Formats: sequence, structure tokens, C-alpha cells
Amino acid sequence: MDGVHVGIPAREKRVRGNAIKSVTLLLVRVHKACHSLLVEFTWDPKKAEQNIRDHEGVTFEEARTVFEDPFAQHKLDADILHEIRIRTIGQSLAGRTLFVVSLEIEDGEIARIVSARKATPKERRDYEKAKRKTRR
Repeated sequence: MDGVHVGIPAREKRVRGNAIKSVTLLLVRVHKACHSLLVEFTWDPKKAEQNIRDHEGVTFEEARTVFEDPFAQHKLDADILHEIRIRTIGQSLAGRTLFVVSLEIEDGEIARIVSARKATPKERRDYEKAKRKTRR
């Protein structure tokens, strides 16, 4: 999960440059804010309960701790145009590598967790590979 990857339909190509700049700034802001713990996290309680049932006991409380991982990797969800969703892979304080989907609300001060699950074996390998590169 290296770099910023943004999927923009052909009809939107004229704004691609500005969109990429905005998205890059957003990811930098989210990454810095999460690591300095300035972001407040929120979620829908019903969705959080459903997530526990659907994703092997992964709670949003645990998912929130992924943002404290200095090696967490963030990407934009290219399938969503009406809101900016961020996909994050990182290690929780419980030691599990999780895949978390969140979105920014209130200009970077609040992040809403939408979904969280254990990372797939491939996602874990990619995360560990990127983490080793960062440590060098």
C-alpha cells in the first residue's frame, strides 16, 4: 500500500490534478493527526455491533488503535465519489493487523470508522514488507 491511488472516471479527468492534490493533502493531514492523536473517532453503534459479528470479533475500539501505528498505510477508496473513504492497514494495540475503512468528517478533526476486519494474508505480507522498508 504505497503511494496515493485515486480512481477518477473519464468524465472527471479535467479535475484530476486538483483532486489528487486535495487527496494527497487529506491523507497527509489524516496520517499526522492520527499519529498525534488529535483526531476523535466516532462510529454508528449498530454498525459496530454488526461488525463484531461479521468480522471475527473485531471491534471498532480496537480498530481505532490502528491509527496509532507509525507504520500504518493509508489509501483512498477509489470506488466512492460522494465521500472520501480511507482504507488503512496497520497493527492494533492488541497486536492484530487490521484493515480499517474510515471517512473524514468535520475537516480532519473527526474520523468515522465504517468497517474493520482482520487483514488478509496478502494484506499482512504487503504491510510487513512496507514496514521493513520504512525501518531501513
